[in-house]
Amino acid sequence: MLYISAEAFMKWFLLLSLSFTTSAYALSFQISYKGNVLFSQNHYDIDLQEHLGIPTLELLNQSGLDFEGGSYGVKSISGLGNKIESVSSTEMKAYGWCFSIDSQVPETMIDETFASTQDSQLRWFYAYAHFKNGQWIAQCQEDL
Repeated sequence: MLYISAEAFMKWFLLLSLSFTTSAYALSFQISYKGNVLFSQNHYDIDLQEHLGIPTLELLNQSGLDFEGGSYGVKSISGLGNKIESVSSTEMKAYGWCFSIDSQVPETMIDETFASTQDSQLRWFYAYAHFKNGQWIAQCQEDL
């Protein structure tokens, strides 16, 4: 039978515990246009201390899709970029790329947004901000 001291056991237990504790988590990532998935990755290891602009840029580079942007945000993907649609003299839609984290559209830019759980879902989608009668009435509205 093997006997070890309490101190040796505690060191072993601490090392074992640390081996299961890490700052890397699996992120689900998706890019979609009008409900069609252009690219997805189910498990991407992230550091919860890094903003989500970093994995966005890395995954866009891996996707094979043409894009303009960086870790600060996305200007265009596959030729879809900023566009203004005039609905009437008092109404317009301003199109561009939006993102959600865990199905919520934050009020921050991607380089100011962080994942909070190990199963976070980051989704980029083409959408519009709606301007009507002198007021912005909606943002990140997706055409499906």
